[in-house]
Amino acid sequence: MKQTRSWLDSSTNQASISPDWFKDAYPEEILHLTDPSALRCPVPWGTNFQTRWEIVQTELKARYSGRVAYNVIQGVGRASESFLVNSTDEAAATALAHASGYPDLRTAFKTGVRWMIDMHVRVGILCQSSWSLGRRYPTGRRG
Repeated sequence: MKQTRSWLDSSTNQASISPDWFKDAYPEEILHLTDPSALRCPVPWGTNFQTRWEIVQTELKARYSGRVAYNVIQGVGRASESFLVNSTDEAAATALAHASGYPDLRTAFKTGVRWMIDMHVRVGILCQSSWSLGRRYPTGRRG
């Protein structure tokens, strides 16, 4: 009897799948987005988020090792890795970055995204990967 191998794709979006208990437990790491709709989103630079997200990825790797055909990395922001917020929510996101000890939103966001990539490499869940990207600079600024 011929055995067939089942392949899975991995695609998660932390903003939409993070449970309410996490968002309630760590309000200092939650961005309250309004545009285009209300969403409570963990920030990628939050240490509590990072600790728990790495546990999730480690458990996925242990369970599905060798069966993940590709991994879509998305959801570091509202729905994409290329930006965290729309211009409507940028001031709130910047305030949260400052409250977290970062000089600006860009530095905090880049730190979180770099952590995400490094964590995927460290855990070993990366195989063929793709990124879900939106417009690079939704506010029109390139700084």
